[in-house]
Amino acid sequence: MKENARSIIVEDFRELLSKAKIAIVADYKGLTVRELETFRRDLREKGAQLKVLKNTLAKRALKDAELPIDETALTGQVAFVLGYEDAVSGPQAAKVFAKKHKQLVVRAGLFEGEWVGPDIIQKLASIPNKDTLRAMLLMLLKGPQMKLVSLLSAVPQEFVATVAALAKKKEESGSAPEEAKD
Repeated sequence: MKENARSIIVEDFRELLSKAKIAIVADYKGLTVRELETFRRDLREKGAQLKVLKNTLAKRALKDAELPIDETALTGQVAFVLGYEDAVSGPQAAKVFAKKHKQLVVRAGLFEGEWVGPDIIQKLASIPNKDTLRAMLLMLLKGPQMKLVSLLSAVPQEFVATVAALAKKKEESGSAPEEAKD
């Protein structure tokens, strides 16, 4: 590969790293091309991307981006899962994919400029994503309003029920209610 092509790859990957909220390094040895394409599609739906490049080029891009380099994570056949929307969608997609495909093994991750272990990536994967958190917040905000509406509608209903019960009681006791005089 010519040096010019390498420089372009390094620069492109450096840009992707700068945009990413999280970068996960995973071993993917043994996965088929079809399985990787399925994983890429799943990641795209979640606002993430799978990027495969040589470790030497990845190290150069990390250095150019002034990010730390984890030599132990960047050995052998690895791929990067880059999460752009938030820091949990990429790990969630990787966790779901890894359950079905044991060949995908998360080694480490680059989160907020620091290398973290696979245990932190697993914890991030268990956090709800932005859409789920928004839905939860809306339900919390909607709850008190629903209770107020229920309470306000209960007062007239109870009043009508009380008047109806009183009328029924008077009817049963034989005393008809007096008609209003003109």
